[in-house]
Amino acid sequence: MKLRALIPFALLWIVVAVAPAAAQGSAQFKACMRTAKTQLAMNMCAGNEAALRAMQMNSIYNKLVSLAAKEPGAAAKVAASQKAWAAYTDAYVEALYPASDKQGMYGSIYPMEVALARSDLIQQHIADLKALVKAYQQRK
Repeated sequence: MKLRALIPFALLWIVVAVAPAAAQGSAQFKACMRTAKTQLAMNMCAGNEAALRAMQMNSIYNKLVSLAAKEPGAAAKVAASQKAWAAYTDAYVEALYPASDKQGMYGSIYPMEVALARSDLIQQHIADLKALVKAYQQRK
């Protein structure tokens, strides 16, 4: 199959892969993507979305650590859990994009795809952290 024939399939894949993540993004992300005219601008939108979610996650994590500090040994276990989650996230992204030459293999959309994947993983983890916060709060 010629490269030219693959382009419609590649574009379809991009739309299918990006649309669910973009649909679940913050209002800031959606506004940024509406005005983004280049792939670089879209990459920046996605990077900002991941950074925003990371800040949200860190805020909840800090609250959890504060609550866990009241129980012997709990803070260390919460920290170990967070470290394991970070390792899982890195491994997941690496499994999602296994090529050694990522930019060459996945193209200019790669940074956006990684940022959106990380953003989604962070959003899922936020729910887990909130559940832990709730569990610690209920023990009072």
